[in-house]
Amino acid sequence: MFDLIAVGHQRTPHTDTVPMLLSWGLHLIAGGALIVVPLLMATHDLPTVPGMMAFVAPEPVAAPPPPPPPAAARSAEATPRPVPSSNPEAAPI
Repeated sequence: MFDLIAVGHQRTPHTDTVPMLLSWGLHLIAGGALIVVPLLMATHDLPTVPGMMAFVAPEPVAAPPPPPPPAAARSAEATPRPVPSSNPEAAPI
């Protein structure tokens, strides 16, 4: 008792947050289990799990339509040939 008067009162640190958070977490897990388990038993069926959802490539695009048939060949007589109007040996501009 003399130490309390001479040295002073040293308080112990309050570290109640970790046990409180742990208690909240366990209560939430237990409460969730009390809700989910009867719900699953009432439906008599577990939800279907998709096979694979990540890294799936999209479906391939359909092949493009075939090209149109080639156009009919034009006759050579219908196209006039250019007639040189100046010196045929001149460089083009």
